[in-house]
Amino acid sequence: MRSAAGVGAATVAAGFLASALSEPASAATVPTDDVPTDEPVVAHVSDARTGQIDLFVGIRHVRVRDHELAARLTRAVR
Repeated sequence: MRSAAGVGAATVAAGFLASALSEPASAATVPTDDVPTDEPVVAHVSDARTGQIDLFVGIRHVRVRDHELAARLTRAVR
C-alpha cells in the first residue's frame, strides 16, 4: 500500500510541479530552463513540516523548500 501511495504521490506531483516551477519557491528558485521536458519529474516530500521537497529529473537532484507546495502534495495523497 505504501509503494502505491508513493507512485500516486509522484503522479500527482507532476501536475503540481508544473505550476510550482513557474512560481518562485520560498527558499530556493528552480531554473526552469535547465529542466528537460522529455524526462519525468519525481517529487519526494522529505519533510512536509519544513516544506523540504527533493526533485529528481533524470540524473539531477534539486532540493527546494516550499511550505505551500509540500502541504498541497501531502493533502493530495490523503
